[in-house]
Amino acid sequence: MDNLQDINNLFGYRIGDKILQDIASRIQAMVSKNSLIIRLSGNEFIIIRYVDCLKDSDSENYR
Repeated sequence: MDNLQDINNLFGYRIGDKILQDIASRIQAMVSKNSLIIRLSGNEFIIIRYVDCLKDSDSENYR
């Protein structure tokens, strides 16, 4: 998220935190249930997706 510090300075940290929560909810709605969203720093997030390698490799064998 860009300009988070500007938002915090202009509207306060309470509003900045609310915006971060809203963004996290939107990201969560867009990714699979097997994903984990982590806030790295003020404006950086990472998405970790868990993959069942055995299941994926089995499906490749049937193609």
